Amino acid sequence: EFRWFALLAEFDRRDGWQQWECHSCVSWMTWQLGLDDRTAREKLRVARGLVALPLVSEQMRLGRLSYSKVRAITRITGPAHEASLVAIALAGTTAQVERVVVAYRRALPPDDEASDATQWARRGVRVRQHDDRTITLTITLPAPLGMEVLAAIDHFTARPGTQPDGERPTLAARRADAVVAVAG
Repeated sequence: EFRWFALLAEFDRRDGWQQWECHSCVSWMTWQLGLDDRTAREKLRVARGLVALPLVSEQMRLGRLSYSKVRAITRITGPAHEASLVAIALAGTTAQVERVVVAYRRALPPDDEASDATQWARRGVRVRQHDDRTITLTITLPAPLGMEVLAAIDHFTARPGTQPDGERPTLAARRADAVVAVAG
């Protein structure tokens, strides 16, 4: 597996995908390997990350670090933190490494300009339909705008209490009722 990532990184570095007139290495991977865009982007990100992380690369080459652990480490680290993250990964489970990565990313100060642009680019409303004829709406907004939307929903959210039928709706249910009332 490590060898495959090393070859992929070199293929990308040499722009090997251009000989097939693909727009990017990810496009080539989806076409030739049958990967979806997200998986191809993630695998390419890991391959590129391994090039810059010799300790992680060596441990993966030796079979001591799994792809899952390497994928997590390459989300956050530069050479300055590589040794400590390798030590954590060697001693822990993939789930533990993932939790360390999440905590580390939260602790980093945001690059305000890049962060704002990234947050704005991620905005959206995603809809997921379920077999039980319900839908889940997921709204992604930059934090200040999201808090404004939440404040507006909470303004129309009923106070906690017992319904005439004895039901005690949760805050989530009362917020859903408020969204439906505002939309109607």
